[in-house]
Amino acid sequence: MTTPAKLRMIVMNGQKILQTQNNNDWETIGTIKKIEEGIKPGVYNIYLATAPADKNQYQGQIIYIDKENAVFYQQVNKDFIVHQLNSVDGKPVAGKDVAITYDGEKATLTPIDVLKNKRSLKIWFVWHKLAYKSYHLQHPSHSAYKWITVNKLMHAKMTNKSNMAQKKDFETDVVQSIEEGNPSEVMHAAFIVATYKGNIPQPEAKQVGKWLFFVAEKYIDDTWRNVKKAIEEDKLWKQAKVSTAWRSKGGVYVVCVYTYDYEDVNDVMKIRDYLREMGFKKTASYKNDEQTIAGIYSDLSAGFALYKA
Repeated sequence: MTTPAKLRMIVMNGQKILQTQNNNDWETIGTIKKIEEGIKPGVYNIYLATAPADKNQYQGQIIYIDKENAVFYQQVNKDFIVHQLNSVDGKPVAGKDVAITYDGEKATLTPIDVLKNKRSLKIWFVWHKLAYKSYHLQHPSHSAYKWITVNKLMHAKMTNKSNMAQKKDFETDVVQSIEEGNPSEVMHAAFIVATYKGNIPQPEAKQVGKWLFFVAEKYIDDTWRNVKKAIEEDKLWKQAKVSTAWRSKGGVYVVCVYTYDYEDVNDVMKIRDYLREMGFKKTASYKNDEQTIAGIYSDLSAGFALYKA
């Protein structure tokens, strides 16, 4: 690495310049450039940056990326840390707040907003599991499905989901799922399932979750064909399903696209990005299978989603 002995960055009027010190004078190098969004005006003495330590996590804003020397600088409180580009798993973006966690010579970069979302998710899910368990300890014989509605995360109440109690996933002549057919035409199964059957290794299921998309009947057959094709071609994780005409009663259909682990935020969002490229552009909700088992059904207005994107 050949970073100059003294390098600083000056930000003002929406622009940045880099300077090096020769003898006692600061000289500008390169050209004046537009500053990245989020970086505040000031003088950043990045020549004071220190190397990261193993097993440490550094949270702060990425200030400057030096591609020529394959390093980037992060401000952590009032200090600066210099990271090697080839040591970090993740793409650094100047102006973004990130957490960089080291394990040996390698490090993982996580956006701070994703990290906060993940922490909130854990608090949210523990709260809901406790509330659900407490309710059923008090009402062990209650047969109706229940859901938990949340007001500002830490306030919960139990309400009846009466219409779900009236719906059964199978009857005498109806099976739970099949693998072929058009959703708008199937009346003998609750769901149609698509499963990857190729030879490319897939992540093993850990804490399975799913993205939920609600599709009108006139679009559902084409939409499902595209999702099924993406599963079969290894563009998504190994399973998806869609409700049928029997279950949807000719109204809105739900498409569920699964991921292997709801705590793997990068994978969850990678799947969402690909689905967006496929045409699923409206905000979608994500829940895990434990919520489904607990009778917590998707409703964006009630705040049930582990993620929304």
